[in-house]
Amino acid sequence: MQASGRYRLHDLIRLFALEHADRVPGPDRDAAIDRVLDLYFATARRVHEVLLPGRPVLGAPIERRDVPPAGIDSMADANSWLDGELPNLLAAAQFAVQTEHAPLFPVRLSNSLHMVLGKRAAWAAERQLAELAVGATATRGERRDHIDAVRALGQAELHAGNFTDATDRLTEAVELSRSAGERRPMFRAMLDLGQVALQSGDLSLALSRMTECLEITRTEGWAMSEAITLLNISSVHVARRRWDDAREALEASLRVRRERGDVAGLSVVLPALAYVEFELGDSTRALELCAEGLQACRTVGNDVDGWFAVFCRSGRAPGHRVGTARAAGRGRGDASLRARPAVRDRLHLSVAGGGVRRRREAGPGSGLSASGPRRRCGLQRPDDRVGRITARPLSGQ
Repeated sequence: MQASGRYRLHDLIRLFALEHADRVPGPDRDAAIDRVLDLYFATARRVHEVLLPGRPVLGAPIERRDVPPAGIDSMADANSWLDGELPNLLAAAQFAVQTEHAPLFPVRLSNSLHMVLGKRAAWAAERQLAELAVGATATRGERRDHIDAVRALGQAELHAGNFTDATDRLTEAVELSRSAGERRPMFRAMLDLGQVALQSGDLSLALSRMTECLEITRTEGWAMSEAITLLNISSVHVARRRWDDAREALEASLRVRRERGDVAGLSVVLPALAYVEFELGDSTRALELCAEGLQACRTVGNDVDGWFAVFCRSGRAPGHRVGTARAAGRGRGDASLRARPAVRDRLHLSVAGGGVRRRREAGPGSGLSASGPRRRCGLQRPDDRVGRITARPLSGQ
């Protein structure tokens, strides 16, 4: 038994179990596999409910089987379960597709965990699940599931910095949504396209797309979607150094998050607003927002915005803040960055989520080590298999 309370089979016992499974009658084996997949799905849904309270799960409503999830009563429980089970979840999704035992299982899993994996900076897992979901829904399942899967893959491509692929996938999601008369999925994909334009440097196109999305949310009366759109719009204002406009958009978004108890949203908005307050010269309020934002990030396991809050808190003046972000990769003995100029050159400003982030590799021996801010702020480092840390301010926020 591991310290986390999870059990792991010894290799010899695992081999015996695999040999024994081959002798189990087909119906009994299939029923056992169904129980495992149902448990994973039910628990993934529970993780979403705990970490993102009030946020609907993506996809068309589905009938739940009478399978209780693993015991998850707190955000700490949810994050701990994901820490241990994510490799198993990916393996189960791959198995379900290859064997066609439960071909729509990856769809249900991706819908349940897409936003959670984004906040955890587990973008490789997010992309793998989305790819499986796109393949699974191409010929089966609800059309809405396929739309959500295509959009999720577009977001994953954006996280990886593949702007052309992201644009293609998100544009496909918009057209599929429009032809199906699905307004909300269309809005989400359009907002993501705004982020593609923003991160590609086309600020005018980004603001145009996001403003159109804002009009949709106000016409439809989608308060939370309006708050999310305002957060995205603040990114454009930050890129243009229009600090008062950025503050106005973030304050409006913050009001909705507080009214609804949206801790996941607070973990994004608070660090972004802290950055803007620093730029406007209100260091006292900025530090207060950083402290509150870090607590929210710890609560929901939002490592990406937690790191940004650490960088903001470390630099009390605008010039120092940029130097602090650079020092995180170069001032802590990061041999991997010094040895790879191509990677070092990718340490650049990436404006998103209302704040300026630094994008860089997050591999073993990186500057984001236990000796860095992680230990001081209590945040976990993203999965080492994930590529570089990049902004995560998309429409799921």
